[in-house]
Amino acid sequence: MSEEKKIRNANRGNFSIKRTVLIVDDEEINVEILTTILEEDFHVLKAYDGKEALELLQKGDQKIDMVLLDVFMPFDGREVLKIRQQNPELKRIPFIVCTSDKNIEKECFYLGVNDFIKKPYENPDIIVARVKRMIELYENTPSSSTPTSPKSKRTWFSFR
Repeated sequence: MSEEKKIRNANRGNFSIKRTVLIVDDEEINVEILTTILEEDFHVLKAYDGKEALELLQKGDQKIDMVLLDVFMPFDGREVLKIRQQNPELKRIPFIVCTSDKNIEKECFYLGVNDFIKKPYENPDIIVARVKRMIELYENTPSSSTPTSPKSKRTWFSFR
């Protein structure tokens, strides 16, 4: 096996049980692309606007481990992030915004987003690795919305 393939396989998600990722985007093609990238390693739930996403998140039927969120859609991603900021349960779930608009990043960071994935989706292995690492980070963090350093237990950053 080539070294590149070994690295790619190592990043594909080595969880003993599949985690659940909620993809939220009003563009069906974007939902399908992300589903194809993630479905081998994660359970995938889909929502086509922010309202539908919040209903799934607050319903509690399934534990959702990660949300991949579009910004520009009906009941847009910024509204979802504002509601998340007010809900301690939702703050325990990492959110990654998927966007092609670099101008929205600062606003989303102030609204508590954890990371960004650039559209169009260019490297599936990077997307899988990023989702996996963010879930691992949150699972290994005390029940707080802000990850802490394992050694110091100090907050890395906060936008509060």
